Amino acid sequence: MTNIISLVCFVISAIIFYYTDNPDYWLLFLEPLIFGLIYGLNFFLQNNKFECLALGVIFTTSFLRFVVTPLVMCLAGYPKIVVDSCSAYIGQAVLLQLYEEVCILLVVSYFAPKIYKSQYNSEPVVEENVMHWKNNIVIIAIILFALMLCVVFPSLLSRFHFIFSMVGNESEDVIEKIAFSGLDVFVSIGRILLVLYALSYLFCQYQYTNQKKYIIYSLLLVGINASIAYDMSRFSSLMPIVVTLYFLSILYPFMRKKIITWGVIIGSACISFLTFVKMFSKYRGDSSNSTNIKYWAMDLQCYFQGINDICIGISASHKIHKFPLSQFFNDVISNMMFLSKISDSKSSSLKIFNVEYNGWWVQDKILPNVCAGYIYAGFIGAPLINCILTFFAMKFDDMSRNAADVRYKYLYILAALPCCFGNMIFYPMIVGGSLVNSVLLIFMVMKINDKLKW
Repeated sequence: MTNIISLVCFVISAIIFYYTDNPDYWLLFLEPLIFGLIYGLNFFLQNNKFECLALGVIFTTSFLRFVVTPLVMCLAGYPKIVVDSCSAYIGQAVLLQLYEEVCILLVVSYFAPKIYKSQYNSEPVVEENVMHWKNNIVIIAIILFALMLCVVFPSLLSRFHFIFSMVGNESEDVIEKIAFSGLDVFVSIGRILLVLYALSYLFCQYQYTNQKKYIIYSLLLVGINASIAYDMSRFSSLMPIVVTLYFLSILYPFMRKKIITWGVIIGSACISFLTFVKMFSKYRGDSSNSTNIKYWAMDLQCYFQGINDICIGISASHKIHKFPLSQFFNDVISNMMFLSKISDSKSSSLKIFNVEYNGWWVQDKILPNVCAGYIYAGFIGAPLINCILTFFAMKFDDMSRNAADVRYKYLYILAALPCCFGNMIFYPMIVGGSLVNSVLLIFMVMKINDKLKW
């Protein structure tokens, strides 16, 4: 398998080298070549990429970004940069992405064997009294508070949809805007805690009865939870699928293969359906794009922080005049509950990038993390953000693997997974939207809950 993956990378590199006649992209063939070389020499990654959540996701997203995307761009004849004036930065963008790729893969190669060296705790337990309602007063109170908010303010649920009921949803304009700052975060936290408590309770029941019906109940709960998406976001649907199924594979190791198989089926169904609705339905896009390779080349660059977006990000960086540390602080708090109120959204890196990309009307593009690093620390420090996210993804994953309490296993998985998507998601959405707004708050709730047991 290892030789096949490296060989595929070398073949793709040769294809890109042979068919590239655009001088601006003449170094792009190095991306799959470097991936194949470093992967071929990294025996730890080869042996553990599908055993560790972080390594698996980082490997998959990196392969799609540094191997598949350049190939599709080449086969599409290198579609022109969306903003013509940014074409001058193509050569610099290719170098920046090559530099970032090397740094990410070296971080994995150096730190992964050190981080995952501890003994894996494969026998998680939940004491029966831990799941008693008297020992979960705070958790139950948060869940009930979230439910009360949904009853008092029904608009808080307006952005959550059962995915198979979203065909014909014409646009986000019909969705009522939430005017209650922070309350929607409590709804999300309540949902996470409800799933966590339910799965832990079912595992506890399985421990003491050894009845497989509790595994089936757990899988049904995962399916229901995954079918509820935030707006049209595939990521918001993918996250609970991966987190909960990986969690179940740890709780029931003897069912690991079956759980992963069903996970792939459920995940593929949800993501494929959301992709169709978002891109090719009557109200969302032109169905002819499904066979247009140039469309896919641009779409892959959009989702995997490709050369097109990096060029525009470099151009946008020249329009940012704040002191780098001030710009970083403004960006990093932009997605944090309450703190976002003191940030200047009009001067955020993401806003300036979107203005450069689309003008003032459309604000849905994601600034590549390498461009954010370029804004804060210049060319040399550009890959730093993704390198830090990669490190913490592996660290949280290892903490999850070795936590004895299943509740904290779930929490650390919830922290690890967003960090794995540095190749796809702008870092304030990871740091603020996931780690602070969800993981940190849930961690505090669980610690307070443990202190107030009856």
